[in-house]
Amino acid sequence: MEIREVSTEEDIMICKDIILQFSNNFNAERFLQEVIHMIKKESTHISYLYDIQCEQAVAFITYRHLRTFRRGPLIFIDDLYTTPRCRGRGYAKRLLEHVKQIAHNCEIKTIHLDAGFPVLPPHFLFLNADYDLTRYDTTMMITWNHA
Repeated sequence: MEIREVSTEEDIMICKDIILQFSNNFNAERFLQEVIHMIKKESTHISYLYDIQCEQAVAFITYRHLRTFRRGPLIFIDDLYTTPRCRGRGYAKRLLEHVKQIAHNCEIKTIHLDAGFPVLPPHFLFLNADYDLTRYDTTMMITWNHA
């Protein structure tokens, strides 16, 4: 298993199935264009674990480099997912360690992970990886009525 960075359209397509398993927020026909937009316009980075034998991605993490007034430079982890058949093998932990190494290389002292409401297995993973539960986030969902 090797960690790869998404840097080409081929990489994006290798991750297509796993991303669509994780998220229903994509139009499958426009998937490639939407992910390219996220990478180029929204500064999203995607790292994934590639299973050479199966020739597919089995886990991925998305993150962005940000700077806030309160925390200064930080890496914000948006998504972390492992396929159900591959859970419990330490893949998510490897991806978290990978992002930690990126932060170290960039001299960034904060990694923020929005874990949402407590879901026990992921929260144990985060706590065991030295993350602290430091706050609650709030979200407003908006529905626009276009007439």
